[in-house]
Amino acid sequence: MDDLWILQVPVMEKVLRAAVGYAFLLIAFRVLGRRELGRLTNFDLVVVLVVANVMQNAMIGEDTSLTGGLIGAATVLGLNVMIGAAVYASRRVERLVDGDPIIIVADGRLLRPRLRRELITENEVLAAARNAGIQQLADVRLAILESTGEINVFADDRTP
Repeated sequence: MDDLWILQVPVMEKVLRAAVGYAFLLIAFRVLGRRELGRLTNFDLVVVLVVANVMQNAMIGEDTSLTGGLIGAATVLGLNVMIGAAVYASRRVERLVDGDPIIIVADGRLLRPRLRRELITENEVLAAARNAGIQQLADVRLAILESTGEINVFADDRTP
């Protein structure tokens, strides 16, 4: 019970570990692409849980005290608030953190290089079209992969 509040590593080490872990995950998920953000399959959930466990060990190091955990959590939450404020204040930071929307269908044509780059299948695009009430790709004027991973589909104006 005495070790509950006593830090086993210096405060700055706790802050640095948490900050580096947060930055790594932010960059990793940005690089991995937005497909992962739109939906979580069972496989994706397993990956997130394993990554969380690995990063937790790296972020806490030798320190398992409650105080150390609170410092680490406060660091991550504080960084998250700061990144959120920076994204809100600057379009440039927003583009860096979130990316830009990507057009994946134009005038009924799949833009296959973009689909390949984002690991989006034709079936996923067709499913998004059906969710928008569009039955065939030829009736899609525009489909956009949003930075959230969602696919927004817009019908051709000539479609009844």
